[in-house]
Amino acid sequence: AALALVPTAAAQLGLARVAARRKDAAEAARLVDQALALEPGNAEALLSRAAPRRAAGGAAAARVALDAAVAADPAAIPARVARADLALAEVRVEDVAQDADAILAVAPRHPHGLYLRALLRAHRGEMAKAGEILQQVQGFVQSFPAGLHLDALVSANLGRPQQAETSLNKLLAARPGHLPARRLLAALQLRAGDHRRALQTREPARAAGEADPAYLALLGEALMR
Repeated sequence: AALALVPTAAAQLGLARVAARRKDAAEAARLVDQALALEPGNAEALLSRAAPRRAAGGAAAARVALDAAVAADPAAIPARVARADLALAEVRVEDVAQDADAILAVAPRHPHGLYLRALLRAHRGEMAKAGEILQQVQGFVQSFPAGLHLDALVSANLGRPQQAETSLNKLLAARPGHLPARRLLAALQLRAGDHRRALQTREPARAAGEADPAYLALLGEALMR
């Protein structure tokens, strides 16, 4: 007689990944639940459960799943990264420290861990230290909007306007509606004496309905030139 296949958590997670690639979220969630039924402390399954909860707006439920994933495997970098990113999305910047330290304890050169550490330094006003760290992971921070924005903020504070503008222009090419980036770029252009260019940079913020008294002042200065 043929031997019956015994389902395992790893097999269910493999099938869940296939379902996710097919964009069948319901089936993927069902398979993840089956994996957890077979192995309640499976860190990968707990991490997989967090993503759809967060996407559905359930940040609190996602946080519970991520805390459980980290508890199940404290050295699991993906769970640490996901929990830190959720903390940033909720503007709980200082809560990132524990996960950044844990990531770097496992992998001292891990780019996401170094990015998180740089962000913490910048948040605490330690711009020189943040800049030193960012120089080590330029390839990584230049690959996503939040990294570009952090690089621009730190570069601007350290008197490196060209590097800041390069990061901001790259960010705005990918996300033209990123208003904080537009405000920072306009401030750099204004500092350089380019009032009309600064006005053009800020105009989309005004068009988006953002309350922007500085725009009116800038408009007046530009028209007088």
